[in-house]
Order: sequence, then structure tokens, then C-alpha cells
Amino acid sequence: MHTSPKTIAGLAALLLCVALLSPVAGFTAPAPDRAADDHILADLSPDSWAYEGKAQALSAAAAAGRMTEMTSEQAAIDVLHYMLYLGVDIAQETLSGVCLVTFTPVEPGVGELVLDYVANMGVGTVGAIDATFTPLLWERDGDLLRVQLAAPVSPGDTLTVMVSFDGAPQPDGFFGFQFKTRPDGGPIAASLSEPWSARSWWPCKDYPLDKATCDIMLTVPAGLTGVSNGAPLAAPPPHPYLNGAVVASLPGSPLPVLDDATTDLFCWREARPISTYHLSVAVSDYVLLQETYHGQEGDLQLTHYVYPDLVEEAAVDFDNLSDMMAFCEEKFGAYPYPDEKYGMALFEWEGAMEHPTATSYGSHFVRGDHFFDTIVMHELSHQWFGNKVTCADWTHIWLNEGFATYVEGLWRERNSGPNALKWFMKARSNFTWWDTPLLREAGVTDPWYYFDDLVYHKGAWVLHMLRRVLGDQMFFDCLRDYIADRDQSHATVSTPDFVNSCERTSRRQLDWFFDQWLLRTTHPQLSLSWLNESEAGQNMLHIDLRQVQPPDPLTGDEPFVFPLDLTLATAAGDIPLTLWVDRRVLDFRLPVSATVTGVTIDPQGWLLHSADVIVAVGDGGAGPGLTLQPPLPNPFHGRGVLRWRTAAASSDRLEIHDLRGRLVHERTLSPAPAGDRAATWDGHDRDGRACLAGVYFATLVSSPRTAPQRTTAPSRSPSPVDIARMGRILGADQRPRFPSLVDGDPVHDSLPTDGDRTVISAHYAEIALKGKNRHLFLLRLRNNMMAQLRGEPVVAINHIESRLLLRLGDPAAALRAAKLQRVPGIQNLSLAASVARTGDDEADLDHAGAIAAAMTRREAGGARTFKVDTRRSDRAFPVPSPQISARLGAAIVAATALPVDLHAPEFTVHVLVMKREILIFAQKLPGCGGLPVGSSGRVTVLMSGGIDSPVAAWMMMRRGCRPEFVHFYPGRGVAEADSAKIERLVAVLAGYAPQPLVLHLVPSYPYETRAVGTIEDAYDMVLFRRYMFKTAVRFARRENCQAVIAGDSVGQVASQTLPNLAAITPDIRLPILRPLIGMDKLEITALSRRIGAYDISIEPHRDCCSIRSPRPVLNARAVRLLELSERIGLDEAVNEALHTSTKLRIGPQGRVAAEPEA
Repeated sequence: MHTSPKTIAGLAALLLCVALLSPVAGFTAPAPDRAADDHILADLSPDSWAYEGKAQALSAAAAAGRMTEMTSEQAAIDVLHYMLYLGVDIAQETLSGVCLVTFTPVEPGVGELVLDYVANMGVGTVGAIDATFTPLLWERDGDLLRVQLAAPVSPGDTLTVMVSFDGAPQPDGFFGFQFKTRPDGGPIAASLSEPWSARSWWPCKDYPLDKATCDIMLTVPAGLTGVSNGAPLAAPPPHPYLNGAVVASLPGSPLPVLDDATTDLFCWREARPISTYHLSVAVSDYVLLQETYHGQEGDLQLTHYVYPDLVEEAAVDFDNLSDMMAFCEEKFGAYPYPDEKYGMALFEWEGAMEHPTATSYGSHFVRGDHFFDTIVMHELSHQWFGNKVTCADWTHIWLNEGFATYVEGLWRERNSGPNALKWFMKARSNFTWWDTPLLREAGVTDPWYYFDDLVYHKGAWVLHMLRRVLGDQMFFDCLRDYIADRDQSHATVSTPDFVNSCERTSRRQLDWFFDQWLLRTTHPQLSLSWLNESEAGQNMLHIDLRQVQPPDPLTGDEPFVFPLDLTLATAAGDIPLTLWVDRRVLDFRLPVSATVTGVTIDPQGWLLHSADVIVAVGDGGAGPGLTLQPPLPNPFHGRGVLRWRTAAASSDRLEIHDLRGRLVHERTLSPAPAGDRAATWDGHDRDGRACLAGVYFATLVSSPRTAPQRTTAPSRSPSPVDIARMGRILGADQRPRFPSLVDGDPVHDSLPTDGDRTVISAHYAEIALKGKNRHLFLLRLRNNMMAQLRGEPVVAINHIESRLLLRLGDPAAALRAAKLQRVPGIQNLSLAASVARTGDDEADLDHAGAIAAAMTRREAGGARTFKVDTRRSDRAFPVPSPQISARLGAAIVAATALPVDLHAPEFTVHVLVMKREILIFAQKLPGCGGLPVGSSGRVTVLMSGGIDSPVAAWMMMRRGCRPEFVHFYPGRGVAEADSAKIERLVAVLAGYAPQPLVLHLVPSYPYETRAVGTIEDAYDMVLFRRYMFKTAVRFARRENCQAVIAGDSVGQVASQTLPNLAAITPDIRLPILRPLIGMDKLEITALSRRIGAYDISIEPHRDCCSIRSPRPVLNARAVRLLELSERIGLDEAVNEALHTSTKLRIGPQGRVAAEPEA
């Protein structure tokens, strides 16, 4: 697992970067080129998980409480067909319609039809339809509509029941059905029902397991277009199960007026079964873009419904859809809806949805530059994976989203080669937060759980690794057979169906593969050490490979089983090697043709893993061979253990150096025989003084000889993958690329040609200290920046050195981008002017000088001195950096008469020379610094109405944590909660987050009813704090948070004395983090003002922190609190609190949604 060293308040972490010294020649790793490494951002293509929109479930409206189990009555029927007449009233934002449900029983004696339909929507007439209309009795049961049939029906019978309905649908789940206004002011009404929101706007059996054919008739205001699934029809069709009757002509059926002078009618037929969440409606004054695709089963109309002001951009963005369609047909078989259509229908949502034959596509994706091609491919591939074969329930959602994500990677591989796929997958291997199995649990009510990045990314990795196991030909045969299986075609599937299909096609048993990747929560963590040896004149390589991942909750220490590719680097060339790994420890020797100088693990990126390559330096038979093992722990506090292994008896000496090369500690160890050895270091120098926290190098000298020749090798050298990557990048064009740096990716050419300030330079600091996983932090930062700039005309993001450059469509938008100051991970921001490189370097420098002079006149203020600081990203630029600075400085002096001060200037102009442009910027706006929110996991924050807890939450957000808040209010129910102030504080913090934040409102009543009159007043405060912590821990475990955050500061109040802090949580194992623990009130208040929370925090507020004991205990004992907890039944109080709490979602503008807890 990739981890980053962390320093906890008050603890110094000493990171040992250990080196080996041996009396014989060994391996010396080249130093990494930081300039080149700064350009390596792996893959910055749009991440469908983030952009498809379903990942934004935390901002979803109140659907979380609606995922219910199918009732027994629903399980007893099979829906065959829906006929939906829907009137869409744009002006009133209402729906009215009739739904005819045709079904057959699968069990005998079915007397009731139960449909999902939310309580806020109305029901009119309900009846059975055959040759006539027969009214039926019905009743509402929460979000169910129960219809009593005239007589029981049994298998073989077919019955059609009609329900007329109307109402104003409310936002539900990810979307539901919503009426919105387009950016150009036009109307748009549309639906998106995944995962369980179809019931929010029409009555149906809302479970993906039951797929049915559909006829959809849309009555819309004249001049608008109504789009739905399937093929268009000229008029309402005959009902397929009513002897060809046109329902509108049946006597007694109360159908709405289908068409008149003020409305238009659009009729659609989806002749292949789909799930209810797939049924789609989109209404607007669309312009149609059409082309004909010549497919495997005949011509197909590619039809796009686009906004009038986006026609040109859409024509560009969708012009390669035919190529994408041909690619998918080649790989997976014929398009599943050949005689219907395919295309995009624009709507207003920050995502896209794979509705069969008519993908709903967020309008902000349409830019005319193909930037979101991966989203287009993702949704197209769902027509096979998700639509033709659909997951039977949401626990198997990886069969939809994991497959579609991997097809994105296959498309990139097709266009840019295998290396593009490698980096695509690497960018989607952020397994730090993957702490649940890929197969989801049933019954979780939060949509986020089912559409977590693990589902998309790890799902794609499972397919990628299966491809490595089976080989290309067999892998794609398996996918085609899975899609073509007649039992699964346009049906629902579960994971065993896919596994069985793969086993039938490949004729191989694959349960060993799928069990470990679908059910385990860990991943392979590999430690490989290698050693050159010689036996009878033959070069031998000794490899020690260990799986060092922690035990899995399901399988314990059972090893992962997988093929592992290695590349052995030698002077004579690279040697490929594949190992079959099926044990936790593999130790073997093999003959090699030449001395090995490097070992690359998984060079082509086929395995989801993390690894350390440890270089062991051999003696060639002349002295002791050394194998270094990882220090434990690393980093360490207090005492660290260095470990190594020798092949012969020797005397060893340990030396510790700091980063400046100074010797801080040395020790000569007693002679010892061959074998495992260890030495400890307590973090003190030779004079017994404690060393500062930081990075240190340990050197081991084995000295069987008197004057050994030392050869050093870093214990954790740049990984072979990194070395190979740097070699490729160093030899390639260094210009900043977007969306990624993979060869063959598109490059944006629309850079400003004048001095307009349309480029934001966002400089990061701490992220630059990251190693091989830096690209993951940068990807998270990039996504958070895009979320903060939602709605702004972002043209491109380039990565150069230690900054991200955002290019915006107009200068006004660039000025608004100052809100990026609120994005943790950004150290500072600058608004830069861009001078396009014309090929005439002299003229370009003159242009840059004029802009620099004008910038200095405008922005220098009262500065009395200045300097120009130049950096050349383009090393081929013929003018050296000092001369560029001097030249631009001369222009500034001529324009302002300011003197130059190179040592302590009061104003600095920064110049960055790149391949295609020169950037000039001066003023730096301070950012939050730290790490991007979401890069360090989720935490639960105890939130009061005071100054401390918002500051504690903000500090943890700066450390990359995504917070959820728990606030305790006095009283019995949420109606008594005075939550307005708390919501405003959370809204302040939501301004620093990419998504709305969750706030749980918890009553104090469960505690008060048990404690009042039962315990001594002196213990009331500390026992209530214990109730708060135990409740917060339960929320944390339920919401997959890794720690609880409290705003405690030692000695600030009576409950925060050291004895009380220790006594309150003795039995809580989840980490309790207190980022303010050593700060005084003035320091905390200053931070509160900085983040914008202070003025709200000091407003009067009645919360549970007002609980006071007249003489509070200052030295509570844990044993006493445990006794009191048992006396009052504290655990029962916590259980009651969990079931009586309310969940709010809070954005920067306030409350987004509220719902009861599950």
C-alpha cells in the first residue's frame, strides 16, 4: 500500500533512507532527474468516476433512505412491458401521465400488484385493461402503491394494470426528474433514475433485476422535442399484449389528451428489455445532429440532440463516435440496439448517464475539443456492459462501471499504444482508500457506496489482470461470449454469471483469480531483494520475493496468486522473466548470461500492487554478500531497527548521516557469523543529543578486509518503473501536454497569443515531496480544482515543474479563479500573462519585456526595488536565464526607474519559458497549502458551535482528509435542534471541499434520560463527552471513516485536562486525533479568523456543550467512567442516538438535502 510519512503533533518522525556499503563492486542507481520527474503526471485524462457524475452522490438529494428490499409481492411477478404516456408541463414543472404495466405471475395465486412510487406524487385512476377498463382498489403504503387485483392470477396469465398519476417530481438520488434552465436561458426537463429513482416520477417495479420492453409517448410544449429510448414511432403503437389494440381507443380508459394545438407528441418504442433506471426522458428545443454508421448489422443512425448554441462544438466532440462504435463492435460484437439509434441528448447535470440508445450527456462536457472523449467512450461501452447485460442488483455494479472504465483504457491503448493503457491504469490505482471488497454489500442506503471509485477503478483492474492471465485472444473471446450468451443477452447478470462464462470460454478454472480480487480488501505488497552470485564460473541471480501485505479480514495470511513479470537489466541487454507467485515467500536462484544491474517489477503495469525493490550487493565470491531489509518501523519515533543479512561471517560498522552528508552517529558491531542481523538507533547523535525530525541515511560497512572499496546503493532506489519512465520522458518533447503526458495524446493549441491574463499558476509545495505516488495527489488536486471552478471556461490544465497551469477562456474568468485559494494542496496562486512563442526569440523577449514592465507599473505599489526571476522549462531556448532576467529587467527599469536588488527585492517578476509560450507573473495569492482534500481518507469530526472544532476540521482538511460532522443538540427530536449556526459553520468548511459535506444531527436526549439523577454531577460533563466520542466512533465505522477528530486543547476547559482526556476513551480503538492539542486560544482564534469561521463561531448558540457541573471532576479515572457507562446503559444510548439522528448535506451556500439516518 502506498503510504506517506505523517507527523502527529508532538511526535518527531525519523525516516531512515538506508544505504549499503560493501568491499566489492555492486549496483549504483542513477540519481533521479527532478526536472524530468516534475513533468511526469502519468495520466490526466478525465476520470469517468469523477466526471460521470455518479461519484457526486454526496451532493445527491434525499434518496439515501429509499433503497428498500423488493417485497414478496413484487418478487412474485415478472413485468413484461411498460406503456408510459407522459405529459411534461414545462411552465408548471409538473408531470401527468398514465402507466400501463403488463406482467405475468411467477408464483401461483398473486392477488396484489405492488409498485414503487413515492408518496409526494399523486395517483388518479387505477384499473385493469383488457377489452375494457375495470377500476381496481388501491392504497398508498409509504413509497409503495398497492393495487388489489379483481381475482388472483397465476403463472401463464398476463394482466395489464393502468395507473394515472401526476405531480411535481422532486430531485431524487443523483437526479430523478428535474426541470432546469440551460446556460443560454432555454428550458430543459430530463430524467436520470439510477440507482433507484424511477419511482420518484412514475409508478413501476424499480429494481434492475426485472427488465421489460417499453413504449413511451411524450406530450411536450409545441416547439420542443421529447427524446426517449429506442426507435421513433409515427403514432402511439398498438399495445403488444392487448391483441393489437391502441389503448387510446379502449372504452373507459382515462388517458390524457395526447396532442393539441399547444403541444407536440413524440412516440418511442424500446423493443428490447431494459431496467426501470434505464428509461429516460429529455425535453428541450433540441437541434438534431445526425450521421449514418455502417455497422455489423446494417446502417444505424447516430443522432444527437444538442442545444442550439452548442451545435458547432457538439459536431466536433461527437465526430469520432463512428470510430468508437466500430472499435466496440470489433471487440465486443454487434451494437445491441441495431435497428434503433444511438447518440447523446444534452441535459443539465455535471455528469452523464448511459441510457440505452440515448445517453444523457452533461452540456458542460461539450467544448469542441474532444477533451471528454473518454466520457463518450465510457457511456457508449455501457450499451454492451450495463445495458445489454445489466447487473441484477447493485452489489454487482462493478459489472457495469468497472467494464466501462476498462473500455476507456482500451480506447486509449488503441489510439496511443500499450504505454497509454499502462499509465491510464496507474492513474486509477489509488488503493489507499479501497478498504472494502469490490463486491458490494446489500442494503446500504447511500448511493455513494455503490459508485465509489473502487467500483470503477478496481473493477477495471480486475479485467486488466484477467487479460494478463488469459492472454489477449482468449480475454476478448471471453468478453464476446459473455455478451453473446443468449441466456444473458438483454438480461440481468451477477458476478458468478461472468465467472462461469469466462470459465466456459477459456476452459480454465478461475475461482482462484476472482475470489482474491473481488472479495479481499488488501492487495499484494511486494518486497523484492536480489543478489548477484557466482557458482563455478556461472553468473547467478538470487531473488528473494515476499508478500508483506497485512492479513486480510477474510483470508488472513493467505497469499495472493498471480503471474509476475520482471525485467533483469544487464550490460548485454534486458532479460524478461515471469514468475508464478503462489506463496508469501519465494526464494530462488537462476543462471543469467551477464551481471544484473537492475530489476524491474511489473514493467508493463499488469498487476495491482505496491512494491519495494531492495538492492543486495554481492561479493563475487571474494567477500560477504549483503542483503538489506526494510527498516522497522519507517518512519519511526523513539527507536528504529535496521536489518540486513550476510552470506559470510564479518565485522560490521553502522554509520548514520543527515541530508547534508554529516556523520551524526556511528557504531562498530561485534563480529558475527553469516545470517540475519539487526541494529537499533534511538535517534540521538554521537554526543547523545536528540536529532531533529527528518530524513537520514544509514550506511552499513562490512569489513573482512582492512581497506575496503566502498560502493553505495540506495535501499529504496528509484523504482525500475520510474527509471524507465524518466528515460522515455527525457528523450521526448518536453512541452506541457494535456490531458496527459502519454505519447500520442492530444495537445491543446488554443493558447493565448497576447498578454491577456488567462493563465492561473497554482504552485504546490508539500506534494512535491511525494515520490512514486505523487501523480495520485496531483490527480486529486486537479479534480478538486476543477470542482471549485465548476461552470468556469477551463480550457486546459498543464503540469510544469511544481505547479499546475490552468488556462481559462477569458480574463474575467481568470480573475474569478482566485477562489482556488480555498483548495487545500495549493501553496500560492498567480495570475499570469502569456506570450506565445512565434519562433522569433528576440521579438518574443521584447513582447515579454513590455508585459513585464506594464505588470510592474500596475502591481508594484510602493515597492522600492525589484528583480526578475527566470526559469527555463525549455532548455533548448537559446538565451540563458540570467540574460533573460537582465533583458526584462532593463525594460522594467526603463518604464519605472525602479532599481534592481537581486538579494532582497521588494517586488519580484517571475518568468517561465516553455516550449510554446512565455509566462509572466508577479503577485502571489496565498493558498491553503497542505494536501488535497480526499487524498488521506475520511474522518468524523465532533462539531460544536464554538471556535475550536471548525478549526480542527479545517486543519485535517489541509492534511487531505474529507470530513463528516457529528453535532449533538439538546432535546429529543430534530425539530428542537438549533442547527442554523452549525450549518453555517459547515458551509464555511464546505467552501474548501470539492463536494458538499455531511452533517449528522444527534440528540442528547438518549444520554440525558439515562444520566439525569443516576450519576454524580461532577462526572456529568466527562461522561457526556464519552457519549459523544462513542457515538462519533459508531458513525465513523458506518461511514467508512478512519479516525475521529476533536477540537480539544490541553487544559483549556475542565473536560480537557490530561487525566480526563485519557479517561474518556480508554476502550476506543479508532484513532482519536486532536490537531489543536498543543495550541493556545489565541493561536486557534487566529486560524478561525483566517478560514472565515470566527464571526459565526462567536454568535450565541444553545448546544450540549452548555452542560456544566458545579464542581466538575478534573482527574477522572477510566475505571470509574466505565462503571458509570454500564450503570446508565451508555451503549443503548448510543444505539438510540444512531437511529434518531438526521443527516444533512451542506454545500458552500447552505443545506443541500436532509434525510433521516438509515
